[in-house]
Amino acid sequence: MCYAYWQFLKNRHAVNDEGHMSQKQTISSLQADLKRYRQVQEMALLLNSQSSFDELFRAIVSQVSLIIEVDRTSLFLLDEDKHQLWTKVAEGLSKQITIAVGVGLAGKCALQGQPILVHDAANHPDFDSGWDDKLGYKTKTVLCYPVFNRTGELKGVLQMINKRDDLFNIQDQELAEVCAAQVGGALENFQLIEELRCGFESFIRTLTEALDAKHKLTAGHSNRVTEYSLFLAAKANLGEDLIDVLKYSALLHDLGKIAVPDQILTKDGRFTPRELEVMKSHPFWTGKILSRMHLPRNLIKVPEIAASHHERIDGRGYPQGLANGAIPYLAKIIAVADVFDALSSRRDYPKYDGNKPEDSGREALKMDRVFEIMQHGSGTQLDAELVALTLKHRNELEQLWFDLHVLDDE
Repeated sequence: MCYAYWQFLKNRHAVNDEGHMSQKQTISSLQADLKRYRQVQEMALLLNSQSSFDELFRAIVSQVSLIIEVDRTSLFLLDEDKHQLWTKVAEGLSKQITIAVGVGLAGKCALQGQPILVHDAANHPDFDSGWDDKLGYKTKTVLCYPVFNRTGELKGVLQMINKRDDLFNIQDQELAEVCAAQVGGALENFQLIEELRCGFESFIRTLTEALDAKHKLTAGHSNRVTEYSLFLAAKANLGEDLIDVLKYSALLHDLGKIAVPDQILTKDGRFTPRELEVMKSHPFWTGKILSRMHLPRNLIKVPEIAASHHERIDGRGYPQGLANGAIPYLAKIIAVADVFDALSSRRDYPKYDGNKPEDSGREALKMDRVFEIMQHGSGTQLDAELVALTLKHRNELEQLWFDLHVLDDE
């Protein structure tokens, strides 16, 4: 990218020399162009300096505004299936914008695959003043530039609004081309990684759904435990970097049931002592199976976390008998979610409060009783702070329970 911009500078100043610009004008022009060249270099360096694609695209869009010297820039991505553009980043806006391809200046740019340069937006037939009216903003000049990947496929549109102290010119358009090429490369990487992520998650969800479906009463269990876990994580202000780790650990927490014979796994009624020991081996097998998988670096802790969801705060859990501080925090979240789902869903076996069977037997318990039992296990079986969090947000958790069970029933 920097080489392309350097060639642009060379060509520009070759024209300037032929046009016999004054020395003062030439120096001033060179200084301005060198400043922009440094900004273009900084934009190239951004590709390796950001920890996430969201941060990367925000930083790139901000840099485009500096380079082109505009008030604000938006990056629209193309949704090929819906034939729409949507804002990945829009400076000055907190709300996502969605427009049809061919509608508005950005939409027309996407439809034609050509830049659009507008000096008087208010009088342009394709300009939509609706957002200006809502925001109390006045769009005067606009430069839209299509974003392509390396194989020439349209991936989005860069829209730059209100050139500072001037009108857009041919140099701005050439600079926008350089910026769009950079954005196109970043978008290609982003979409490739997103496709891999979606493929990985769909495989994991399909695997866990197939395992849960081995018995009609556990169908949907792993998904519900995952949703309850993510709910608790949000209430506990868990860092974004741990959300994927928690999600996949929760989805896969019962993977070890693959190693449990079907006649035990799907048994109708109470387990014998021997059967119970076999059933209690499933977290061990969860950890063993997952430890053999080649997981992404950010998910390296998933086997340990998923295998620890039956550990107890008092050290009387399984498979390792870990106590409070030795249990991974994310496993504590999954444990609370797992117990909540077990108590609030129909199961093959009687439910227990400690060692005492519940009178309701196999049916889902009423919510008052669910929270009583969880509170009784606070600080012994379950993490006390997380139990307190479920009680604090009980109404929202019950609504989530309702939504998930309605979905399962459908």
